[in-house]
Amino acid sequence: MKLEIENESHKHSKGWEDSHFKIRVVSDLFTGLSWVQWHWLVNETLKEELKKVHSIALNTLDNNEFASASKFVIPGCTK
Repeated sequence: MKLEIENESHKHSKGWEDSHFKIRVVSDLFTGLSWVQWHWLVNETLKEELKKVHSIALNTLDNNEFASASKFVIPGCTK
């Protein structure tokens, strides 16, 4: 499994400390599932932590997709 978490709260208005995150996950658990199921798994796993968060951007891949991907990125915040 590969997991990266990036705090982007500083790119948003004041008063939202630790509120905006990029989460990147690569896992064999995703193999054979749809990307909706991948996101559900991540959200379900982090449900208690996400109660304190305003926004997340998820990038989920199985190991096969990660091996063939040229980049493992999520587009930057537009604010």
